[in-house]
Amino acid sequence: MNPYNPDGIKLKKFRRYYTALDPMWQKPKNRIYTTIIFSFLAISLFGWFAIRPTIQTILLLQREIQDKQHVNIQMEEKIADLIEARTQLDLIVNKLYLISDAIPQTTQPIDLSLQLRNMISSNQTDMQTLSIGKVPIAENDGNTKLENALKSTEFTINTSLINGYPQLENILIGLNNMRRLVTVRSMNFSQETDSGSNSESSMTVPVKLSLQLEAYNK
Repeated sequence: MNPYNPDGIKLKKFRRYYTALDPMWQKPKNRIYTTIIFSFLAISLFGWFAIRPTIQTILLLQREIQDKQHVNIQMEEKIADLIEARTQLDLIVNKLYLISDAIPQTTQPIDLSLQLRNMISSNQTDMQTLSIGKVPIAENDGNTKLENALKSTEFTINTSLINGYPQLENILIGLNNMRRLVTVRSMNFSQETDSGSNSESSMTVPVKLSLQLEAYNK
């Protein structure tokens, strides 16, 4: 052996291990077990690399299924809400005209004045004055200021009435029950008395009611 060859020293050192394993390898049973073990390891290793993409695909598909199930639940909830909304709409569709009556497409000041006059007359009340505030009548595309002014959705009505408290109270109740939406912006009561009416009941003394109303349109 070459004293300058360290590999030879290493081989001699580990040769006894090789010689110890050689008799074990020569036994048929040990060879069979060893072959089976290494075959199993090889199959497991190659099998893992072979089925790994399939496992990853399965996991990905499972996540997509869960996401789609979640989306499906949300869609079913929205469909249920739409069905409920449609059911409610069917219940009120025959009453939608009340919205147009309350807030018409146009101002319709004359129609509203007639409604007020008829209601006041039915309560046997005198109407002293009735005035309507500025109401847009027509549009002018060439005038920007006028076009902006016409976007107003409300106008005022001022009126003064004379009657007893019960009749005036009925008129205020009638205003509240009108289909046309009318808001009482201000009201003022003042007694219409003379020197010979001091002995009369407060329920029969003529009272002047001044009203400022506000009406709306779309």
